[in-house]
Amino acid sequence: MQRVQQTVVFVSRTQNHAFAGKTSKLWISLALWRTYSPNTNYGLISNLHKAPILDLQWSLASQVLYTVSADHTLSVTDLTTGQRVRKLHAHRGIINSLDRTLAGGAGVELVVTGADDGTIRVWEGGDEGPKHPVSVYELGCPITSVCWSADGSSIYAGALDNEIHVCLPGQSQCPSY
Repeated sequence: MQRVQQTVVFVSRTQNHAFAGKTSKLWISLALWRTYSPNTNYGLISNLHKAPILDLQWSLASQVLYTVSADHTLSVTDLTTGQRVRKLHAHRGIINSLDRTLAGGAGVELVVTGADDGTIRVWEGGDEGPKHPVSVYELGCPITSVCWSADGSSIYAGALDNEIHVCLPGQSQCPSY
């Protein structure tokens, strides 16, 4: 039997789906299609990563798609051209999760990633930006999920310690609950 790794995301505001999948015989590919009639498959993007894509998010501010992978990278793909415009070697372990938010009134998009290396990292989003994270939080155990609060003021993270951690910008520690 062939094992398949897949991630599917639906975006209701644009009525689009994205599917990322890999089998043992195929490289990673990302399929994009419209949900409602005429149900058009409008994109197939290959070779974004060298290992399975584990999470993906549409940008809130531009026509890019963020993907994270078991190859330790965060990629930014321009959806108008289908080309990868930015690739960051974001962690020292498998990246399990990502989320994005618009920061305050400045309109800067921030992306948060969580990985098996026990760190949560915050990146400046978009197709241009620094190669180094804006913030790094060390939790000491693998991170399984990350999510921005609705107002973008804090990061919630799930980890293998079975606790929910809350990270606040400007603080070095993430209390757990």
